[in-house]
Amino acid sequence: MQLLEQAGLGEILGVAGFALYALAYAALSLGRLTGDSAAFYALNGLAALAVLASLGMDFNLGSALIQIFYLGVSLAGLLARLRRAGATAPPSAATSSPSPR
Repeated sequence: MQLLEQAGLGEILGVAGFALYALAYAALSLGRLTGDSAAFYALNGLAALAVLASLGMDFNLGSALIQIFYLGVSLAGLLARLRRAGATAPPSAATSSPSPR
């Protein structure tokens, strides 16, 4: 408990980022998520943001570059996944035109 009380915001953000990375990897490994799911990309993107924010308080260039890479790949994967989902979704009744009789 004393360690938690002494932890600064940077450490808390870094540990939260680690937890999100671990959660995403465990969910993928256990078949709860697929490597192509929006949730997987979102978890990795949030993890990268948390760790990157923690680096603002205790900077490390190598770690920052890794987080920027993960954030970029996660955003690209999430956008591609959402585009594919939108392209395969059936048109809604509100946007489809009535068929001629």
